[in-house]
Amino acid sequence: MHPFPPADEFQSLVGRTIEVITLGPYQTAFHFEGGSSLVLEDRLCHIEPDGTVWTYDGVAHSGPPLVLHRLVNQVIVSVDRQDLSLTLGLVGGAKLVAYSEICPYESGHFCSADGRILVF
Repeated sequence: MHPFPPADEFQSLVGRTIEVITLGPYQTAFHFEGGSSLVLEDRLCHIEPDGTVWTYDGVAHSGPPLVLHRLVNQVIVSVDRQDLSLTLGLVGGAKLVAYSEICPYESGHFCSADGRILVF
């Protein structure tokens, strides 16, 4: 739908723990300590510290096995934003990369702990 909002909009995630990851037929949601959440309706990449890349296209019935459970209980240490990608750095060196597209549909949204909703 849109490019990602500025990186400072996501800085509240730094120091927060990924508590729950939920999978739906067309979305993946990450719920963080303190009440914020990131819902992705487009593809994402989980990059392990050794460089192994796990890509998920957001469609539950296709693609390789998921290992997103490895991200549960991990702390966010950095946020990097490009127009069409948002990278969350984790303790230990893993990364979660979310993607957006310029299209008529929403690629996802971020709900901050204070109730702000950012759509991308």
